[in-house]
Amino acid sequence: LGLGKYFGRSHVIEGAAEWDIYPSLALRYRYEFQSAMPALTWGPLIGIKGRVINAGPLDGSISNPDELKSMYWMVGGVVGFPISRSLFSVEFLYLINQQSFFFINGAFNFYW
Repeated sequence: LGLGKYFGRSHVIEGAAEWDIYPSLALRYRYEFQSAMPALTWGPLIGIKGRVINAGPLDGSISNPDELKSMYWMVGGVVGFPISRSLFSVEFLYLINQQSFFFINGAFNFYW
């Protein structure tokens, strides 16, 4: 769940509350390239993710959850498909901090 802000046509900053490896807050910057035919938005992104709380028994599926770092840098890319006044996007993220994770996330963004 998150909020974002466009600065100009292509610069986007987003903040989100996430739960993938643990409950966290994330801050992302992405640069978008937008094409009309086919209607497509894509570009690189960078960001940082920080743990908000320990999830306790809910992280039981992770082996050694205490060894997870509390902050991760993110690098990756995003591909989006505009639908009316919204955007369906797929994000490819690599999280780095002595440990590495690769995630593929889907999102539905609404604009007003």
